[in-house]
Amino acid sequence: MAAAQDLLSRHAAPAGPASAVHDSGSVTGSGDAVFSKLQSRSKWRTQGAHPQLGEMVVVKDDRLPPNRWLLGRVTAIHPGSDGVNRVADVLTTTGTLRRAYNHLCPLPSTLDQAAPDPRGAAC
Repeated sequence: MAAAQDLLSRHAAPAGPASAVHDSGSVTGSGDAVFSKLQSRSKWRTQGAHPQLGEMVVVKDDRLPPNRWLLGRVTAIHPGSDGVNRVADVLTTTGTLRRAYNHLCPLPSTLDQAAPDPRGAAC
């Protein structure tokens, strides 16, 4: 408890009505802001790769095993109210599906030339 109070006293805002440490030893007020800044959330700070029009994707389905997931091509992208694309239409053998990006797995469109041939050397 003493170590936490020492940490808060070094990083807390000036003493006032919202002081970080009260006489009872509880941690409240501006001390919570200090702890939230110690670990940044990188997930929400970067844009991930999203499926593009015409790209081949695998459509994940929680009810099926991975070897039964559908293969399809992105035909349309639908932006949300904030302008960020989160939903796409995918053309599959069974028809067109509208799925969120977190249920789509884009497939690589080009082979990496630096990687060795998995079949071995050419004959």
